[in-house]
Amino acid sequence: MTTPDVTGADATLTDTTTATTVDRGRFRDAVTPWEEPVWRTEALAWVTEGLAAHGLVESGPRAVRLRPWSVLVRLTVAGSAPVWFKAVPPAAAFEAGLTEALARWVPAQVLAPLAVDAARGWTLTPNGGPVLSEVLDGRPGDPDHGYWEEPLRQYAAMQRELTRTRRRSRRWGFRRPGPAT
Repeated sequence: MTTPDVTGADATLTDTTTATTVDRGRFRDAVTPWEEPVWRTEALAWVTEGLAAHGLVESGPRAVRLRPWSVLVRLTVAGSAPVWFKAVPPAAAFEAGLTEALARWVPAQVLAPLAVDAARGWTLTPNGGPVLSEVLDGRPGDPDHGYWEEPLRQYAAMQRELTRTRRRSRRWGFRRPGPAT
């Protein structure tokens, strides 16, 4: 049994096993598949299967972040760091397959997903550390620009390494951007 306790743009859903906090940010009116009980049930069953394949079990509260471009769920997992479920709309479903491919092509730069359903645009990934907003939260003033130097260096190195994968990327349906013909 799930009962909503709605506060402003956010809601807390509580059932007998898992408390769920829903954050809509500035997008109070955004419609996402999370509101569809059948979709949510299918997604959470897929998550449970993906966790079980790695000997993991969900054990505590969920933090759901709803945006027009994705549903992101931070899952508490017994004996492990959190695990993340992400679902994107059909127009961005390629992201799941791309995430899986990047983990093969540049494994030192990208977390390997625990599970991927490329057709539905779903990924289940291990924790990669704090999200940027958590890192910057509570710091006075603007962040130091030097903070970005190392991540940008790593991103550039990944791009250079990926230039060798151009032929493979075309097989995945990614095309080189260019002028419309």
